[in-house]
Amino acid sequence: MGLWERADTFTSFSNATPIKLIDPDGSASDWLGYGGLALSATRLVLAVASHGDDFGSSSNTGSVSVWERANTSTSFSDVAPIKLFDPDAGVGDYIGLGGLSLSADGLALAVSSYKDVTGVSSGSILVWERTNITISFSDIIPIKLVGPDGSAEIGWGGVTLAPNSLVLAVGSPLDDAAGAKSGSVLLWERSSTSTPFFDVTPIRLLDPDGREDDQFGYVAPSLSADSLVLAIVAPFDDTARGNNTGSVLVWERNNTFISFADVLPIKLFDPDGSASDSLGWGGASISANGLVLAVGSSQDDTAKGSASGSIIVWERSNTSTSFTNDVSIKLLDPDGNAWDMLGGGAPSLSSNGMVLAAASYVDNTSAGSNSGSILVWESICLSGYKYPFCID
Repeated sequence: MGLWERADTFTSFSNATPIKLIDPDGSASDWLGYGGLALSATRLVLAVASHGDDFGSSSNTGSVSVWERANTSTSFSDVAPIKLFDPDAGVGDYIGLGGLSLSADGLALAVSSYKDVTGVSSGSILVWERTNITISFSDIIPIKLVGPDGSAEIGWGGVTLAPNSLVLAVGSPLDDAAGAKSGSVLLWERSSTSTPFFDVTPIRLLDPDGREDDQFGYVAPSLSADSLVLAIVAPFDDTARGNNTGSVLVWERNNTFISFADVLPIKLFDPDGSASDSLGWGGASISANGLVLAVGSSQDDTAKGSASGSIIVWERSNTSTSFTNDVSIKLLDPDGNAWDMLGGGAPSLSSNGMVLAAASYVDNTSAGSNSGSILVWESICLSGYKYPFCID
């Protein structure tokens, strides 16, 4: 796993030398990092899943490696990671394959275990939560969260812990709540971190217009830092522009005492979308302040060629303005080609919405066919984009 780190925002990532992190106890087919990674806002805690790791005599149970440092002057490469397992792990649970998420302060860690067999509903979410950073996650017994009866493989679509730890959102795109594989998202909401998640009854969010094979919740939901704005993708939603054009639904509430279940979502589309674009297939990212929303459209046919892909961005000046009232912009790879599938890997926004990274994992580069690339928009004033992407 590669990690680029810079001293300040005036230094380009292209001028930073990456470090490579490995699991000291790793072995063949552990798949470190396949399910993603999570970095706390403090930049002190880094968690990475290895879904193929073996626990004792049980194969493919999965594990999570956590690197934690005392300050940013210490390199993660100088820190020995701890390894976390599900105490009740079984063969083929594949912990972390569905993703993992850290709170901004690095005190809470949520990990998907969607192959875990938990009875009527399948899949579970493991949560390690501590009161301060002096306590190691290895000294915490995780709690296990399961969905209500009928939830199918919860966590298959990923897991998102709000930066303030007040909301835990879990995708279940294979749920048949509104038709076969229509999808749903389970939410554990709390008004204070003093309330453990196991004391919270989850709610189930659906697309009000959902139907068979939409796979709503296909990729991990995205939450603003204050837990007031929630974005969920439905990449196989059939819209007026054609089958599988895709959509993203946004729930917004005024305070944490209002449940997302009591809020009507808005639905956003690519204005230039067409059949099989699958908007949201690679995921969505919302800025910490809830003002900028970026969504991948990896199958989008652009001027660069078929399925070259794009990133659709909605931005607004304040939270009293709906995203539906803003005209989206479309970002392309300037050197893109057909079947690069830009946006196939989830886009990621910095907390202030001023830096955007997106994967183009089928990009043919000098490293070879399908070697892939990462595009980072840091300062594109000369390209004509307005704030927040224009950074002088």
